[in-house]
Amino acid sequence: MNKRDFFLVTAAVMMMTVGLNSCKNDEIDPVITITLQPTETTNTTEGNISGSLTVAASVTRKGTMLTYQWYSNTTNSNTSGTEIGGATTTSYDIPTNLAARTYYYFCEVRALGAESKRSSVATVNVVPQLDMYEPNDVITQATPVAVGTKITASLHNKDDIDFYKFVDLSKENVWDVYEVKLGNNTTDMSPAINFYDASQIEIEGLGVIADKGEDITKQFFMKSGTTNAQYLKVYTIFPFTTMPAYYTLEVVKKNLNEASEPNDTWNTAQAITTEGTYQGTIIKKVSGSNPADYDVDFVRVTVPANKNFKYKISGSNIKYDDYYPTSSETEVPRVWDYDNDPYGGYWTFYSAAYTQYFYLAFKATVDLAQWQIEVQFPD
Repeated sequence: MNKRDFFLVTAAVMMMTVGLNSCKNDEIDPVITITLQPTETTNTTEGNISGSLTVAASVTRKGTMLTYQWYSNTTNSNTSGTEIGGATTTSYDIPTNLAARTYYYFCEVRALGAESKRSSVATVNVVPQLDMYEPNDVITQATPVAVGTKITASLHNKDDIDFYKFVDLSKENVWDVYEVKLGNNTTDMSPAINFYDASQIEIEGLGVIADKGEDITKQFFMKSGTTNAQYLKVYTIFPFTTMPAYYTLEVVKKNLNEASEPNDTWNTAQAITTEGTYQGTIIKKVSGSNPADYDVDFVRVTVPANKNFKYKISGSNIKYDDYYPTSSETEVPRVWDYDNDPYGGYWTFYSAAYTQYFYLAFKATVDLAQWQIEVQFPD
């Protein structure tokens, strides 16, 4: 073989080898490599959340297209999780409406014919807004909070105490049921609450101490009005390591009082002018001798001239006072019978030749008692 033929054969062999290797490489499945992991930890503040998570990846086979799917998870793991709808690019914007807690995200990179690869987990810590209600460590510094408003605050250490003052200005001097909700955002903090009346005296038997990480929900009675504040102390009696310990606090009104309120005095009595059946709720039972400390429902029946007046009272655990009839709405009524127990029968009297006004005051021996009165004006 001459030199020229030798070079021609060698070139042909080399071209065949390259072609075979090329075919062999095309038969190998593509391999995905994640070249940029999302940021391991992102700290952001509730109500002011910003930032995004990003991945980058490559694949061994040229021309192969990569696709992306972001996941959320409840634990620091990328072995399970829930697909996030629409999150299918290399970047994922952290949602701006997240509540204060820890969130976990990761991305899965996919390609046709390739084994998918998942990124490492990105941890997003959303912390509550800074406690803007300090100083409120003593009851005279209690922070005013409107009923129905949810706040986020914190205990800086075991010895920190937060006092709050709640006032319902929707009506004056109306008893109702309220509910305090304390959301505990710290797993190793045991929250506790105590209640204080408008005189800043602790109300015995209402306090609650929760276990670590637990929330608190507690109902209580309060009278609305500018002078009827309810005070609340938030604290803990056990040490905790996560400082500060964040919590949310909200007082909501249950709206169990009737539309006829306020009717706690004779001159604000619920007016009854026609025959029928009328009902009401005593929110807070009789406690002590001061009527301001319990709920009373007054009704005033306008009895037409020359008519009989018959009424029947019913209701468990209800007591009532009835009053001498008066000839004027402005005349102070005098108690007729004191603390009558309803026997279920009819009581009746005859009206004179002019309109008269008859008063009853309902009270109860238990909280949230229902009363009912049936009124008739027979000839």
